Amino acid sequence: MAIFTVGARLHDYGKGTPDELFGKVSADGFACVQLAYKKCVPGVASYADVTPQLVQNTLEAQKKHNIAVAVLGTYVELAIADEVQRSANAADFKSQLAVCKALNAGCIGTETTGMHKQPAGTTRECAQYMLCKSLETILPEAERLGVTVAIEPVVGDSTNTPQVISDIIFSEFGLRYAVKIEREPNAPFDFEAYDRRRAEQLQVYVAQAEQNRVPPPNRCLQEPLR
Repeated sequence: MAIFTVGARLHDYGKGTPDELFGKVSADGFACVQLAYKKCVPGVASYADVTPQLVQNTLEAQKKHNIAVAVLGTYVELAIADEVQRSANAADFKSQLAVCKALNAGCIGTETTGMHKQPAGTTRECAQYMLCKSLETILPEAERLGVTVAIEPVVGDSTNTPQVISDIIFSEFGLRYAVKIEREPNAPFDFEAYDRRRAEQLQVYVAQAEQNRVPPPNRCLQEPLR
């Protein structure tokens, strides 16, 4: 039988130090949290404020209250159709990959930019391309560190359907990181087989991408990036 661990969003507990907030979560019986520093820790106005000391304080609070960080929430606009802003946001997200690893978090996650936040005239196709540009810079470092990147589809965002997410995962760059493992229902997961299949399938996926190379959306490339 599958085992589910129920957690809480730390920012639903207001603002405070990691020790204060983790203590409240633990008292309510939760075992893990989504931690978004900018939303719950006073003094964290930018990701540059997530200092090594703050990370250390978080680790100590985790151990003291027996709370795991399931998701490191790093909310930036990776799909914004403004190249200067998009690039800066991707750099902010990338800066938190090492934090995710240090906290032994299950993943680092973000949403994918509401269309209402986009410059006038931005199409969803263009926004999805901008998201892919951001992920292209993020995923190699995430893979190097062994960190899982999660993106959250939202009905009003650039990625708003299962099909869109599938298209991104199996796009030319996404194929380099996607692994499909076939196994019988309820069978235990064989990690050694996973590693072998991963190496084999990535070769196949990259070859398929080379054969079916699709250029980025022309509309996005032709529009001046603000």
